Amino acid sequence: MLWTYNRAGLQTSYEVCQSADGAGYELKRRFEDGREEFERFNTIEQLNQRIATIETELLVDGWSLAGTARR
Repeated sequence: MLWTYNRAGLQTSYEVCQSADGAGYELKRRFEDGREEFERFNTIEQLNQRIATIETELLVDGWSLAGTARR
């Protein structure tokens, strides 16, 4: 799934999917300056904790969710 956020004409996003080998989850984050970061998690709980942290940081920094998450 892909979540996109907007702020002052800029866009940032993060995408979550199951690892290709089926052993965990991957989070890909795209920053407004074009940088990308990848993180891997062994459990859904670890992934959900990271997503909660990212969402809190984005909202505190003035980003707003653009529409709904896409699959």
